[in-house]
Amino acid sequence: MINAKKYIRDSYIPGWINASNEGGENGFFIKEGRDLKNVLDRIHVPNDLVYFPEENLPHGYMDNVGKESHADEAFNRMMSFINQHI
Repeated sequence: MINAKKYIRDSYIPGWINASNEGGENGFFIKEGRDLKNVLDRIHVPNDLVYFPEENLPHGYMDNVGKESHADEAFNRMMSFINQHI
């Protein structure tokens, strides 16, 4: 597995980060997502971490865009981020 945060130094492209809550607050996806966000925040790179802690959303929940409100919200945030930074 490639761990991008290990290779980020003083600059990086804007980052949209999506994390399921599979595994709870200490699950792999949110732990890695928060770590990456912290690195990007430290070097002042625009980023957005999308995470719904109150829900039971498995890895791949965004496959349900158009069928599930959290997937729709995450998709809309992703598109907004892209439109703003790309």
